[in-house]
Amino acid sequence: MVPDSLRSLLNGQWQGTKTHYSTAVQGTSPKGLLTGPSPANGSKLTAGQLALTWSAAASQGTQYALYVGSAPLTADIYAKAEGSSLSDTVQVPVDGRRLFVTLWTLVNGTWQPATYYYDTTE
Repeated sequence: MVPDSLRSLLNGQWQGTKTHYSTAVQGTSPKGLLTGPSPANGSKLTAGQLALTWSAAASQGTQYALYVGSAPLTADIYAKAEGSSLSDTVQVPVDGRRLFVTLWTLVNGTWQPATYYYDTTE
């Protein structure tokens, strides 16, 4: 199953919906969150290989999917249903554009995104 998303074109940029959740157990998240790579979210990538790891979601999330795209919530560079895996290594272009990494977590039958971005050097 591939996650669906609602996107809107605003000022020439595709924007995805954002949903925020809280949990009763402090320090846990109902969805998976990237714990790697190094460099951190928002950093500049200089190599074409991105090693990603993520935390397991709270007990409701058991399946993950990973998107890498040139816009938020897109998968024009990479898409993979990860199953219960907590890591993946992705070949990415290093050509000066901004890349968006979206980790999808299946939580109670609904896919929930967590989106990150990285700039690349030419």
